[in-house]
Amino acid sequence: MRNENKNFIHTFGQTLGLTRREIDILTRLNTPEKIQDYVSKIKNNQEPEGDTCLSVREVLRQKRAHCIEGAFVAAAALWLQGCHPC
Repeated sequence: MRNENKNFIHTFGQTLGLTRREIDILTRLNTPEKIQDYVSKIKNNQEPEGDTCLSVREVLRQKRAHCIEGAFVAAAALWLQGCHPC
């Protein structure tokens, strides 16, 4: 990845409220297959303390997600790759 592109991605990720570490995790998911593999390996969120809607940051921290939470992670990874949400 070119340095100016990497700087843009980090700046953009920070505007989304992500840390450098979180941005690095998400930018490594640079193909649909890598995104799916990552999301599939996350532990299923059984919501032990009640209903949740974890943010991307919390999913990355807790390493658990249910369907929509995993979709948020996938969407964030795609957005950082330049695929704008509709």
